[in-house]
Amino acid sequence: MRYLLTATLLLVLLQPASAAVTYDLFYRPTGTVGIVDEVFVAADTVFAGAEIVLRETRTSGEESALGSGGLRGFAINLFSDPNGGFRNAVRNANFDLTGTGADADTLTAFNFIGGTVGSPVTEPNVVGDELVLGTLDLLAPATAGQSTLFTIEDFDPNNANFLLASGAELDGAINFNNSLTVTAIPEPTGVAVLGLFGAAVLIRRRSR
Repeated sequence: MRYLLTATLLLVLLQPASAAVTYDLFYRPTGTVGIVDEVFVAADTVFAGAEIVLRETRTSGEESALGSGGLRGFAINLFSDPNGGFRNAVRNANFDLTGTGADADTLTAFNFIGGTVGSPVTEPNVVGDELVLGTLDLLAPATAGQSTLFTIEDFDPNNANFLLASGAELDGAINFNNSLTVTAIPEPTGVAVLGLFGAAVLIRRRSR
């Protein structure tokens, strides 16, 4: 009996681990690559056309839901702390239902027939597809040293807000915990001027 239990345990341990498909929802500022959680920019900078991305990551050989059937509909809430950190939110126009779109802090869209298909991720060592749900302008703080936190939330946690073309509900599989911090730093020209001023002071002192 002991040998049978040992053999059964070994069979379980030797079974290949089942691969899980993961979904991440995140902000991607203009000029950045991948999923980033903080960027440092000059004060009062605007990231025009920053993307809101839904990414499906999987192992090689697994079928993609975003890359084949696509996403049929979604609804999300956008937040910034402090308030007023973004503007000009625009949904992906490939969702064909007119009348859906954006207000001050919400993006929604729906396709009656089929879904909007994502594109393969182009980052090294990442297998998956991603879909840009929309774009918006992210505003950096006006004062150096300050930060703005950007987050995304499910529109209604009690209902399905993400539907695949297959009809499957995606909400429970999505990681909504990705956030983006935009931190303002002094203008590069200002730093350079300060550096030259400091060097001039040192030279003047040495000459004395």
